[in-house]
Amino acid sequence: MSQFLKLHINHRFILNLFASFAGRIKMPNLKFYLSDDKSSYAGMLMVNQIWTRYIMNNPDINGVEQYGDFDIGFAGAD
Repeated sequence: MSQFLKLHINHRFILNLFASFAGRIKMPNLKFYLSDDKSSYAGMLMVNQIWTRYIMNNPDINGVEQYGDFDIGFAGAD
């Protein structure tokens, strides 16, 4: 089994794992109530992202195979 396929299967497993927990975890939104009866409010919701990627590199100028690169990125909305 190629390394790319192993990483892809592992990536899909982790995404499914996060998706299963995301449905159960309910984070409270930040709310500022504008009235005493709490019928109107101003609120804020924060969203984050996790990115992963795998790059298969070409051989160098001498024809030597190069390894692939894998990285993880985190992005947060302000």
